[in-house]
Amino acid sequence: MLIALVLLDVGSIFALMTTGALERFTNRLPTYQEHLVLLTNEFGTWLDGVGMLNSREAVPDIFDSGQAMAVVRLLLSNASEIFADGLLVLFTVNFILLEAPGLPAKLKAAFKTTEDSDARLGKVMYCVNQYMLIKTLASLATAALIWG
Repeated sequence: MLIALVLLDVGSIFALMTTGALERFTNRLPTYQEHLVLLTNEFGTWLDGVGMLNSREAVPDIFDSGQAMAVVRLLLSNASEIFADGLLVLFTVNFILLEAPGLPAKLKAAFKTTEDSDARLGKVMYCVNQYMLIKTLASLATAALIWG
């Protein structure tokens, strides 16, 4: 239960932080586009200066800042879909964590299990727990290597 609440809290805080950052970034896109046009013009001027004639006129034709910003807007809209999917996964994991303690009793009531099948079920649950422990430790180690 505690793990489920912590997951919900951390997920909610992460969603609030990233949503705010994405909204600010989206609001500043016109400013970024203007800055990109200026940088493109400066790049063309620099190319003219190093001997590539007519570069100042050619660079804006080759690199369209409007199209680049359209791609960024598309990526941002896809990011919101990714967050929605992540929220769905978070709720699913929380539901599973909340239901896990009562699972053996529910299975026993549903399938009228015997002592032998109870032992097998216990062994399966133990193996799943061991797998989840190993997977969690491997993910934490990967995160630590990437972070540091």
